[in-house]
Parts: sequence; structure tokens; C-alpha cells
Amino acid sequence: MFLTLCGRGRCLPSKLLKSVKVTSCPGRTTLHVGRPLVTLNKSLLTTHISQCGKHRVKPKSQPLIQHICGFRTSQQHRAIYPLFWVLLKPALKILTVITSRVYRQWFKDLPRWKKMMYVLMYVTGVGLPLILVYHLYKSNQVTPITNRKQFVILTPEQVLQVSEFEAEQHMEQYKDSRLPATHPLYQPLLRVAKRLLIANQDLPILTELKWKLSIVEDSALNAFVLPTGHVFFTTAMLNLIENEDQLAVVFAHEMAHAVCSHAIETLSKSQFLDYCIIFFMTAIWTMIPSDGIAIITQYFMEKVMHYTFTLTFSRELEEEADVVGLEMAAKACYDVREGSVLWKRMMMVRDLTGAKGLEFTSTHPSNEHRVSTMEQLMPKVIDIRDKCDCPKLPDIDPRIRAKVIQKKVENVVIARKAGQNLALVPMVTSTGKIVQPQK
Repeated sequence: MFLTLCGRGRCLPSKLLKSVKVTSCPGRTTLHVGRPLVTLNKSLLTTHISQCGKHRVKPKSQPLIQHICGFRTSQQHRAIYPLFWVLLKPALKILTVITSRVYRQWFKDLPRWKKMMYVLMYVTGVGLPLILVYHLYKSNQVTPITNRKQFVILTPEQVLQVSEFEAEQHMEQYKDSRLPATHPLYQPLLRVAKRLLIANQDLPILTELKWKLSIVEDSALNAFVLPTGHVFFTTAMLNLIENEDQLAVVFAHEMAHAVCSHAIETLSKSQFLDYCIIFFMTAIWTMIPSDGIAIITQYFMEKVMHYTFTLTFSRELEEEADVVGLEMAAKACYDVREGSVLWKRMMMVRDLTGAKGLEFTSTHPSNEHRVSTMEQLMPKVIDIRDKCDCPKLPDIDPRIRAKVIQKKVENVVIARKAGQNLALVPMVTSTGKIVQPQK
């Protein structure tokens, strides 16, 4: 298992590298990154390991911290494969339109009974095999923890090849805005990553991947993971997060995408959906006599499939990552109640900036939906945390603090809409900090 800090084309200096280590002493395990960080009872990893959820096993090894110069996961010529598939999709659609228009006049001149016969033959010969393929591949694997059946037609090697190309593109895109590996913001990320990895070694993919951390200087609230194990955080996201408990919920959420093979499933469904679109395009451009009507029909059809299948599926994966990530954070003894607080802070940022949108048109569930999901899961994940013999949660519930801040935000929003003097209203910054008015 590896953790790598990916800075702006720089290595970790030898001084810092020597301070990044894992040491152990009788009875306990201590994680060090330059200074003492987290102390965990050895019983959490050994004696009580069988109580930490049904999937827990005794860890085989400690995480290894490794540094690299720059970032390279593949040779440049291997990028031909993903580029080939990217170009093939529009080429197939163009070919479908051209061939369908050729047969349009032939189909138009057919008797009515022959038209019905050919439509039936087309649906039977092409449509039914697509349905059978979908049902055949939907049950070939299930996700860990949630045990949801997945539709996977691509191999992990194929997805990894595409993902390596995508990782290189991201590294090139962020080469000027990526923080160096010596930046202090990496330290909490490293602490949280190591603690999550130690507590969740029952999930094989976590120990197989070489995890890489990158922080990008960006004003967007964003964090994402690639199947290569490369995790990106923006500085805006890290500035919004108040503590390592909230950071652990976000980090575990990103790890959960890899644990559940969401990238493989997304690419598989995307490729299958392209086949379905081509199936409908052939029918549209053959049976509709006008090019203009065919274009409008195809556009409408693609939009319907995008909103009803693509976006809905994306929101389902995000919700599953919330569920799995929260359990992973609980097994690492973090205060999982902070997850609800974080998404309430996201709601506050949205209210303050006015950046609202419909959940139906989004790739992610709404903040309200995510808070509701986490609140429903809270008794379960707290029970998991207790079974892992974790320290008792603080008596003061952090969700109470969030309610106080939320009330201040509501006052600011109401005052702004009413046109009141905001100088007399306690202000709340985009990061949730309350600023009292000057007297």
C-alpha cells in the first residue's frame, strides 16, 4: 500500500521524507508525519478486530509512504487506446446517420405490412440482444458493504488504461496550480489517509492501489478520485472543512468510489448506453422522412436518456459512496456526526452565494438529500464505531453548532431579500464563519 504526495513536479525533500514514518511500540501504534499525530490502541487493530463490522480482518501490513518525482503512470503511446474509443463513438453515430438515410427511401416505398415486419425483425434482432446482455452482465459482481448488483462489461485493465490517460490529462491541466508536496495542507490529508487505510484493510482494493494525493489551488468546492488511486482536493474544499473528522468523511467518500468500482461501472453503462442510442438512431433516421424532424427527435431522445438514466445513475453512485464512506470513517474512529455538519455547511454556502439548482439536473444528490441520508445512517455507523472499541464521542453534538450557524445564515439571506441594512446583521462568510457587526 502506498501514499504518494504529488506536488508541482517536485520530490519530497529528504528531511521531510525521514519524518514521514510509521513507528510502533508495545501495546500501541502511532502514526507520525513530522510530529505525533494519531495514537490508536493496538486492540483496535488486533484484539477487537472481529467486532469492527462483518468485513473486518486482521491487517497484514502497515501503509507505506513513498514519494516520487513528477507523475507518470504509463508510457505516452498507451494513450492511443482511450483516444481511439473517444473518436470511435462520434464516428459510429455519423456512420449510423449516413447509412440510415440511404435506406430511408427504400423503407418509405415498402408496403405497410412489410414495414411492420422489418420493424419487428429489427427490434427482435437488435433490441432483445441488448436487453439480454444487460441482464446477463448486471449480476456478474456486487459492491462490497452494500451488496448492490453491478453492470460491468469492461475489465479493470481496460478501465485502468483509460484512467491513466485521464490522470495524465489532469496532471497536465493542474501543473501550474498544484501545490508543492511540502505544503502544510498535505499533512492533514496524509494523516486521514493513513488512518482510513489502516482501519479498512479488509477491503482489498484499498491495499492494492497506490494512492496519490494532489491539492489544486482552485476556488471551486471539489474533490474527486480516479481509478488509478489519484485523489484531488481543491484548496477551496479544504478551507471549507473545519476539522479532520469532516475531512475523513470526504476522503472516505472518494475512496468509496474506488472500493465500489464506480468508474468501471460508469464506463460500462456509458458504453452500453451508446449502443442503445445507436439502436434508436437507426430507427429514427430510417423511419422519419424528414431530416429536420429526425434531428429534433434524436436530440429529444438523447436528452431524455441523459436525464432519466445517466444523471439518475450518477446520483445513485454518489449516494452509495456516502453510505460506504461513512462506514469507512466510522471504522477509523472518526466522529461521523461531522459528515452531516459538512453538508449543512455546503447548504449554507449555496444559500449565501445563491448557487441553487434542481437535483433532477445534477450529477450529485442535493445537499438536503445527503444530510437526510447521513442522519438516517447515523445510528448504524455509530454502532459500527462502538464495535470497533473507539473512544467515546464528545458529549457536545457538533450538529448543534451547525444549527446555530445555519440560523445566522438564514438571517443574512432574509435580510438581504428584504433590503435591510446588512451592517447590522451578523455576517457569515462562505466558509461558515460568523462575523459580528462592528459597533
